[in-house]
Amino acid sequence: MQKLEDEPAIEPWKMDASVQRMAGCVIGVDYPAPVVDNQIAIKAAKDRLYGLRQSSPAREEAGAIQARHGSRKSGLPPSGQRREAAPSRTGKAAPAPSPKAKLFD
Repeated sequence: MQKLEDEPAIEPWKMDASVQRMAGCVIGVDYPAPVVDNQIAIKAAKDRLYGLRQSSPAREEAGAIQARHGSRKSGLPPSGQRREAAPSRTGKAAPAPSPKAKLFD
């Protein structure tokens, strides 16, 4: 494997048989063959996750998380505009904005 360039050394099973022999790294003899086909395994995992995400319990959980942590329809103003500061829960007035903050408006 030391005779190989960086790229083939990352995935040596993709090398041509002649390159494998020249490098002394014949897949299945000098180097183990891949256990799984990455592309097939990735597709199977994505399909399974998609199926799980479409299930009723997953949708209910996603809805509960959305309700607890925020909403995409929260009434936020369009970007570039700011809302007034919300009143503090302690009853104290919010501190006055820093004059430096106006530099970024």
